Formats: sequence, C-alpha cells, structure tokens
Amino acid sequence: MFSNSLRLSGRVLAHGRRFNSGCCEVYSPPDMSKLVQGGWLHMNRDTREEINEYLDWRMEEPWKNLDLNDKRCAYYIAYGEWGPRAKKGSKEDQIEMNGPELILKAMFSLTLFLALGFAFPNYKKDKTLQENLDKLRKSAE
Repeated sequence: MFSNSLRLSGRVLAHGRRFNSGCCEVYSPPDMSKLVQGGWLHMNRDTREEINEYLDWRMEEPWKNLDLNDKRCAYYIAYGEWGPRAKKGSKEDQIEMNGPELILKAMFSLTLFLALGFAFPNYKKDKTLQENLDKLRKSAE
C-alpha cells in the first residue's frame, strides 16, 4: 500500500496533476516567454514568486527533462542583470527597491555623510592642536 502511494505521488509530480475525487486539474505556469527579454522587471512580485516556485519544482527533476525555455528562464533568474547584479544606479537596480529599502538606503547614506562631516573638522582641529603641541615642545627644550 505504501509503495502504491509513492507511485501515485511520483505520477503527480511527474505530470503536474492532482487527483481529487475523480477530478483532474492541470497546473499551467505563468507565461515566461518574455521573461528573458526584460519582462522579469515588469512582472509583479506574486508572479515572480510563482515562477521561482515553478522553476524550483521543475529543477528537482533531471535537467534533461526541462525544455529550453525553462532552462533559459532559470539561468536568467540566477545570473541575469537585474537586482543585485544590475549596474549600480541603472533602472534595473532602482526598480527592485521598494519604499522601505529606499528609506533605509537614504538613512544609511545620510549617516555616512554626517560622520564624514563631523570627522573632517575634527581632523583639522586635531592637526592644528598637534602642531601647537609640537611648537610648545620645541620652545620648552
């Protein structure tokens, strides 16, 4: 009995079907034909997550069973120039950031520039103080 259920679950995974009370549902993945040509950035987050889950599920099988479009999409998602691999400051880099990420990036940049703003005058003050101390040492000798 256990081996029959394993065979059935293997058929369900292999064919992408679920058998519920005699009804047969076939999963159809979202359209990925324009994904490699830059469509990834124009998809909403839910569609992207669904594509990721679908490709993860398909890549559990041997890769020779994947069709060429699935392989291209998986490669683009893993190594394409979007998100962290996009050129800094480009549209592809900025489009991935949502509101809280932009706010955190602005706060981090502001903190760094404030630290630089405080460090530069303090450095000049310390340098003049050191020069004055050196002059006092020379005059004391």
